[in-house]
Amino acid sequence: MHSRVRLLLLVWRANGCGHAMTCQRRTRVILNSALRQIAELDNEIEQLEVEIVRLGKTLSGIKRLLQLHGMNLLSAIRRLSEIGDIHLFETSKQLVAYSGLATSVRQSNQTTKQGHITKQGRKRLRTVAIRAVL
Repeated sequence: MHSRVRLLLLVWRANGCGHAMTCQRRTRVILNSALRQIAELDNEIEQLEVEIVRLGKTLSGIKRLLQLHGMNLLSAIRRLSEIGDIHLFETSKQLVAYSGLATSVRQSNQTTKQGHITKQGRKRLRTVAIRAVL
């Protein structure tokens, strides 16, 4: 609904007319058209989400991902779609590195310091993982 209001304001400003009656009729036609298009897109998005969930429930590893704190079904499906074949990773460390969530390590003589995440890896996979815990 928030995006609809923003769109309506944009259309209203774009039509900045001086003639009240002509402007109102023109604006009403444009706004009604825009609202019908938005409603149609909302329906299509809803249908796609239903289909994604239906297919995603059958993915290998979905039950394990849903056990993670903060992970909902759509996030788990998206994470698995970004990972691809999870069997390509022999260890969890490889998967963490692939997603760019590994911490940087600096070693000097006998001192080891771990820093921020490296951000080297699949950005979308990292984004899905971070959003799931926020």
